[in-house]
Amino acid sequence: MPGDQGGTPERSETLALLVQGIERLVAEGYVHTGMGRLVLSSDTLVAAQRRGWSQRCLEDYHLHGDADCIGFGVGAISHVADGYYQNGRKLPDYYARLDAGELAICRGYELNADDRVRRDVIQRLMGSGDVPYTAIEKRHRIVFRNYFAPELLALQEMAGDGLVDIRRDRIALTPPGRLLPNRLAMVFDGAFSESKPRYLQMV
Repeated sequence: MPGDQGGTPERSETLALLVQGIERLVAEGYVHTGMGRLVLSSDTLVAAQRRGWSQRCLEDYHLHGDADCIGFGVGAISHVADGYYQNGRKLPDYYARLDAGELAICRGYELNADDRVRRDVIQRLMGSGDVPYTAIEKRHRIVFRNYFAPELLALQEMAGDGLVDIRRDRIALTPPGRLLPNRLAMVFDGAFSESKPRYLQMV
């Protein structure tokens, strides 16, 4: 239903409202760090992001690089080394494990080599908004343009929409692209390139 008839705003109207709100806050001294998050220009997150140090975790942006993240509570998700683990989602099961002196984890997934490459690219897109090919190539011993040839092709349409700048040596989000970094990051998520979604597997 069109927004001018009293229903839910259309996506174009929602995006316009988001941009308007961000521009207003930026004019008041805030900095847009991505995905609608804004902080004061004096915040340490701003300096970290400009240096490429900020990271995007399951909940928000942070300054702790690849530090492990432990989730507490029902359904909480933890990230330890190359594994992701979720606590039980039903309260009786959650308490039963704790009462037995066990971890409350009910399922998890261990990353493989391809997952680690993709996580690195996604973290850079979601964090600094900049993915230098050489950094990925040196860390994972790949040729970026060859390894991600299908993804770079898939990004062309978004580049045409002005969301991302695909350069000879890097991928960089444009200001509009920083509003929707998760959309661009999905292109590099292996789970979305398969015929079926890859959910967390039992360990």
